[in-house]
Amino acid sequence: MADGDDWSSMRSPFVDLLALQKPGQDERIRKFRIGGGEDRTDRRLYFDREGIETIYRLAQASLTGRCVLDFASLTVEVCRGKDGHVYEVLTFGGAPRAEGSILDEIRLGRTR
Repeated sequence: MADGDDWSSMRSPFVDLLALQKPGQDERIRKFRIGGGEDRTDRRLYFDREGIETIYRLAQASLTGRCVLDFASLTVEVCRGKDGHVYEVLTFGGAPRAEGSILDEIRLGRTR
């Protein structure tokens, strides 16, 4: 592993074993956090205006006021600057859509 490529924060995720559940929601089995808290890794997440506007427009059109990212992914790219500084760039991927009502979700076959 190259210098600065420490993935220990991803291999040792924070796990919330005492998560409170809201009635009617799916059971949360575990929760992972990448970065933040005590992790001082230089980790960046960029959003462009077009992406934010797309998500906002979809959320506005939704009956629930939310946007869903189907087939969601998180890509982590490790970069080294000209000065030798190593940092990570996180990128979200997927297919955004307006979240529908539960009846729409059932009709479209998107429920479990």
